[in-house]
Amino acid sequence: MIRTAKKLAACVLMLGVLVCGTALSAAAAGLPVEAQNGVSLPWSKDVPAESISTGSYSANMLLGASQQLSPVVKPSYSTDSVVFLTDDSSVLTVSSSGVVQAVGVGTATVTATYTPTGEGAAPETATKEITVKVRAEGVTLNYTEDQTTTVGKTIELSATVTPADAPQDVIWYSNNTKVAQVSDNGTVTAIEPGSANITAESKVNSAAKNSVKIIVTSDTINTAETKLKNDADASQNIAYGTSLSNVKAKLATLPISVKYNQGGTAEATATDWACEGYATDGKNTVGSNFIFTSATYGVSVTVTMVKAKVARDVNLGIVTVTKGTDQNALKLPVKATIELDSGATADISIGTGANYSWVCSSYNKDATGSYKFVATSSAADPTFDFNSKEVFVTVVVADAIPVEDTATATMSYTSKNDYIDLEAPIKDAVLKQIRKRLGTSSTYTITVESLKLTETGSSAYGAVGTGSYKTVFTVNKDLPSSGTATQHFTYMANASDGQKYIGNLTLTIYSGIYNVSGSTSTSSPIWSFSNAAKNIYDAFKTRNNGTAPDYIEFGDVYKNDDELGELRDANAGSVEGSTYSFSSNNDNYDSAYNINFIPTGKAGYFRIDYTAYYDTGSKYSSKSMSGTITIDCEKMLVIWLNDLAAGETQSLSSAAIQEQVTAILDTTGRNAKTYTLDTVTLSRPSTGTLYDGNNKKVTGSTKALDAEYVDDYTYEAPSKVTSGTLVTLKFSAQCKPDSGTRSEKISGVMLFNLIKKADITISASANGYATLDASLFTDYCADHVRSTHKNYDICYVEFTGAPNSTAYGYLYENYKSGIYNGAKIKSPNGKKFALTDISAKDKNAYDLESVSYVPGTRNCTGGTFTIYGVKPGTTIKSSTTFTRLCEGTIDFVIDGGSVSGNTKKVDLDASKTFSNFYYDLINSNVASVQFVSVTGGKLIYRDVSSQTPITPGTDVYYLSSTGYLAGRRMLSNVVFLPGYNQTSATITLKAFDAKGKSANAQYIFTIKPVTTSSFSDMSSYSSYAGSVGLMTNLGIINGVGNNKFNPTGTVTRGEWITMLYRAAGSPAVYSSVSFTDVPSWCKDAVQWAVQNGITDGIGNNKFGPDMTLDRMQIVTFMYRFAKLQGMDVSSTLYLSAYTDGNTVDTWAQPAMKWALQKGYLDPVGGKIQPKGTMTRVMVADCLARLLTK
Repeated sequence: MIRTAKKLAACVLMLGVLVCGTALSAAAAGLPVEAQNGVSLPWSKDVPAESISTGSYSANMLLGASQQLSPVVKPSYSTDSVVFLTDDSSVLTVSSSGVVQAVGVGTATVTATYTPTGEGAAPETATKEITVKVRAEGVTLNYTEDQTTTVGKTIELSATVTPADAPQDVIWYSNNTKVAQVSDNGTVTAIEPGSANITAESKVNSAAKNSVKIIVTSDTINTAETKLKNDADASQNIAYGTSLSNVKAKLATLPISVKYNQGGTAEATATDWACEGYATDGKNTVGSNFIFTSATYGVSVTVTMVKAKVARDVNLGIVTVTKGTDQNALKLPVKATIELDSGATADISIGTGANYSWVCSSYNKDATGSYKFVATSSAADPTFDFNSKEVFVTVVVADAIPVEDTATATMSYTSKNDYIDLEAPIKDAVLKQIRKRLGTSSTYTITVESLKLTETGSSAYGAVGTGSYKTVFTVNKDLPSSGTATQHFTYMANASDGQKYIGNLTLTIYSGIYNVSGSTSTSSPIWSFSNAAKNIYDAFKTRNNGTAPDYIEFGDVYKNDDELGELRDANAGSVEGSTYSFSSNNDNYDSAYNINFIPTGKAGYFRIDYTAYYDTGSKYSSKSMSGTITIDCEKMLVIWLNDLAAGETQSLSSAAIQEQVTAILDTTGRNAKTYTLDTVTLSRPSTGTLYDGNNKKVTGSTKALDAEYVDDYTYEAPSKVTSGTLVTLKFSAQCKPDSGTRSEKISGVMLFNLIKKADITISASANGYATLDASLFTDYCADHVRSTHKNYDICYVEFTGAPNSTAYGYLYENYKSGIYNGAKIKSPNGKKFALTDISAKDKNAYDLESVSYVPGTRNCTGGTFTIYGVKPGTTIKSSTTFTRLCEGTIDFVIDGGSVSGNTKKVDLDASKTFSNFYYDLINSNVASVQFVSVTGGKLIYRDVSSQTPITPGTDVYYLSSTGYLAGRRMLSNVVFLPGYNQTSATITLKAFDAKGKSANAQYIFTIKPVTTSSFSDMSSYSSYAGSVGLMTNLGIINGVGNNKFNPTGTVTRGEWITMLYRAAGSPAVYSSVSFTDVPSWCKDAVQWAVQNGITDGIGNNKFGPDMTLDRMQIVTFMYRFAKLQGMDVSSTLYLSAYTDGNTVDTWAQPAMKWALQKGYLDPVGGKIQPKGTMTRVMVADCLARLLTK
């Protein structure tokens, strides 16, 4: 039945194989060879077993345990069954599957038997004898109490395993072998004082174990009976140079038989070997004997110093010389260090007068090749033997000595025929080789004999010169598109050491142009130049042999690119035309790393050129590197809001957004469109908090807000701010066009500068000074003094970062405006400035209230102060120790417009002029000024005899009166007139020092509209208040008395000519015109007007000063005045565009066209009204336009 089942199983297996479509060979299936003949299959008959063996099993078992027997039957696919039997079932039982169970103590044999199926075959058996033992339950020792012994003695331990019929084999071990060790049979040996637990553990059950504590006490060594284990060890030969520590280490390995006074013995080694007279380095006299003794064990060893042996050859390298060098001029090494087998070294001297000399019998100075020189001595060295080893050097005779290091140089290339002299790097490389060869730091004269370019043909980018230019390489073709080319050279040089040198040089040619780029977007609206500056700095160093640039100078912004934004320095001034330093420690120039690009929001590429250079030049390189900075400006709305300090708030402004919408989106021309802000979606600010109209915090983006609701939102700065933090508040705006239906959506960003206010600010006008007020510091101290010093007396203050330069200003003692300006305080930082009367008692202290701040051209911010005091009742002496009471921050700033760096910001009423240029610069090192550009107004030059417009980029204006009579124009006479209806203005000027070095500076004006007048009758004419105020401030027009202006009055010939004469600066008149009706108040003006073709008389030797002028006459006089001033009087206007244009008299037509086109005169209701009159306010407004537009 069993066999049938096996056959069925095999059939199923074969069926599965056939179904899978895979035929397995019999061999592959592990079947007998007979099955491979294809006639009969293995399961078609029984397979008899051929042999049986016991297999793996455990011959010992513990009572109650079991194990599986696995006899090995061959072949493995035999169909014969195995039967298991035991000869003593009281000890072992066995199941039909071969599982043996230990049921009693003793030994029994288990037999595995099979009966072959063949006829007459005898049964085969395999037997297994298994012993069953009782499980060990515990261990008892012959000692149950702690045992005490002395060092060197032994204790015999024995162990008994329970129960008695359990296996008695145990394992012995110690938990502290340094104190006591135990042998396999339980013998314990005491090693050193201390305690150790000795344990006996059953081999068959690790849980069955027991321990006894052995306590070892000290014992004294019986030095009389202690000796070296081996008598031969008593004498030792030690090589010369074996150090004392190495001798002791060797002796520490010698075994010593130790005997103790209480009978103990041990074998030990000594670590306390000592000897008088043995040198620490082991360099004793060969043949000397030294007695080393161990005090611990009382044993001695005699050490005899013997010669050392040289451990290895000493190769002193290669010396290369040129042909013809005599042997006595080889400059071979004069010293050598030899390694000895003792581990020491020995130095020998070689050469004239030394024990050793260089010997080479085959040296030929005229034949190139290698020659081996060996250090040889006629007498043996007393301390070592060479032992077949050598000290040698190889001399190579060559046509020239190779220079190991390749010389390198770089140059910047901007155009063909740029060149570089390579003599210096060649000389440096040769000198380095000479010093290395001769082991000296001396200087040698080096002459370059030849220089050859390795590259040829198209690979060569230049040529080497000849004659006196034989080390000069000139670039004669453009670099490849990569911008870099490498050229290789070989050179030959002669040196004053008598040798010739050959070497290589690599020249890297870089393009002298290095461009950088950046971009702006709502995610990053402000582009920092800092990384670009670092890249320029690094590129410059790379291209100039590691020489760093000192300065970067910016050129002009590309045409119209200024509409996209401005590249500004840390003081908000334009960098255009200015120079900046790569160093942060340059008081004369601002840092190049504090420059940022401020976009307007218009899209396009902003470009400006730069040049980086250094002052001193370089040995190997060109002096400058230029390039273009290109900034990709994204189209967006950029709204700048007020600077805020900690906790301050700022309302958002839809008007500000609309202003930007107009500037960015509105178009002109045939398809002109204007856009109106419709809705705005606000985002959360980068820092700080945004509140809506209900004072609710905005945590995400708002919904689309109607434009007027933007004004309800408020931004609040954080409670703590760090100066220089820029806050961004992103938004998107939907804008409606005035024609069409398609709205425009545009992204934008609002920007806030967070500023950190100083605890105390000292401010002074740009051309004035401010005396320091002690109460500012005493009041601050009262609020901030340390709690432990509340009752202390305040004494003085010390500053850090106080102004102390032309740029930042100075502190003066007893400063007064005028001739006497007091004493400048040198190095004020760290000095005492008394807040009380201690200055009378301490000669080193200044009285604070006699100290004044005189500003320079920049604000001096970021300083600190510390206030000191003493305990109440302290008598102040020069030796008094003062206590620090409190600290704070302090700024010294310029009032009325912050002057910082190269920029001054000025608030200016539209009715006033600005003439402080001279006073702003007089305390600096500026000698002269040229105005570069003016927007938003006009500059005029006013002196005692004239008033003329200034054309930017022409004349130079001086601060010193030296040479004034020779025609020098003075900066003090320059006046700025705010532009008509302008809200801002910018003046860029170039300032020169006495040596002609220049830097750009800039004035940025915020022009405030004026709607009120000082005249009592002007309240109904607020729109003219600015013009009237400006003209009266210039002295061109006066009131009529009693604080009246008479705004509706007409203008006569005498009055108008006088106004124009004053506008011209009231120039001197040297001839007279005889009119019988001219009063004295306008006599000079009339003479001037007639002499300069402004007007003539009316006939009969009369001028008609009281005649009222019409609009044609007023405009004509003004037109002729403009021509006299050199102003542009051209016009392309057609008077026919006006309904009454044909009523303008022919003589007045050119003037009328000009005045209307320039906007100096407004039409009235679409008409010119040439014969109509003009009121005094209209005339003032007309003249203001002429002088300022």
